[in-house]
Amino acid sequence: SKYAAKINKEQTGLSTFQVKVPRHWDFSVCSGPSVQRRTTYARPSQSTDIIIGRNHPVFGMRPWTLQNRGCGQQGLIINLPYSFLMKNTENSDVKGQILAREWTKYESGVFSEQGFKDDRLYPASFSSGNVSQPSQGCLQNKSFWQFCPANEPYDRSSPTKQNLQCNTKSAAEVIAEK
Repeated sequence: SKYAAKINKEQTGLSTFQVKVPRHWDFSVCSGPSVQRRTTYARPSQSTDIIIGRNHPVFGMRPWTLQNRGCGQQGLIINLPYSFLMKNTENSDVKGQILAREWTKYESGVFSEQGFKDDRLYPASFSSGNVSQPSQGCLQNKSFWQFCPANEPYDRSSPTKQNLQCNTKSAAEVIAEK
């Protein structure tokens, strides 16, 4: 929640959300004495925000957001692979930042500000004249889970999903308009 609030300049905090987990999970290992969780196997009465699922063919064990409503519109669902939760490939701080980024994409209707390897629609690099350059909104964006800072120059010509879906507005600009 603290990372989502930081990304969204305190506009969004996580208070309540729905998570769909596999039926075979033992809920008793999820609760502790200081935390109260409502758990049920019943179908949720409201739409699910996060689903614990399988790895994605492209993103692997990284969480991903299904966004089908366009720029500035809430996404459909966040897929949180079980392996992301169980494997120790990143520390919990980095995992929290990654999940906060996906929540921000889901909640605010923003997209990746970097291209993807082997993706023809949103390539990792593009040519400008005789020069090949990385497809990213900003040079300071060193980690895939970070959005471009609002106070840094933003490359509106880069063919990122954010630029193409949001008419060259940065994620920070779309979030600020909400």
